[in-house]
Amino acid sequence: MLILLASERDEEARAFATRYAHNGLRMLIPASLSRWGWRWRNAHPRATVALIDGERVLANEIGGVITRLPWVLPCDLPEIRACEQEYVAAEINAFLLAWLVSLDCPLLNRPSAQCLSGPGWRSEMWVSKAHQLGIAARA
Repeated sequence: MLILLASERDEEARAFATRYAHNGLRMLIPASLSRWGWRWRNAHPRATVALIDGERVLANEIGGVITRLPWVLPCDLPEIRACEQEYVAAEINAFLLAWLVSLDCPLLNRPSAQCLSGPGWRSEMWVSKAHQLGIAARA
């Protein structure tokens, strides 16, 4: 199973997940992280259980993760009371960072302390890196 971590509002991610669902791609949205069923054991990675599309998935069943989410925002958690969304979003960001780096599978864009989907660079840095790699990019 491959996981696409993205916002529920990310239409491109949803279309991509639908297009490749037959290949085992499943979308994980932030709201799923506040539902019962998750279990993370850093000292015992095999005991880790994720909740993907309402299904309990063992960590060793995850073949890879693609992250399109720089961080979880309060608006990503509509099921949480408004006065608690900011706090819960911060907790979920911390959990996601720990969970992602503990997975023993390929991560397309390994999270950093600044960003769940990579190094958290500003656009100028991405453009510069693209040019260094010979990839066309707009300044």
